[in-house]
Amino acid sequence: MWKMSASGVLKNAATILPKQVRTDESGKVVVYYNPRRPKKSLLLRPGWVSITFLSALILFTVGFYIWRW
Repeated sequence: MWKMSASGVLKNAATILPKQVRTDESGKVVVYYNPRRPKKSLLLRPGWVSITFLSALILFTVGFYIWRW
């Protein structure tokens, strides 16, 4: 079991993300993991949209701090 805490925009992530996990006919789910680090397993693999969004958010934040500096 794991805990997740969020605030602001991410408050609904605890209800949205589990609905995106797909099961097969037997009720099993696909788990993505690195055999060297099985504790860092994922039920949802990040896609290009989420990677692009996070990259843009990071660049925006860095740009803002450089601009304000």
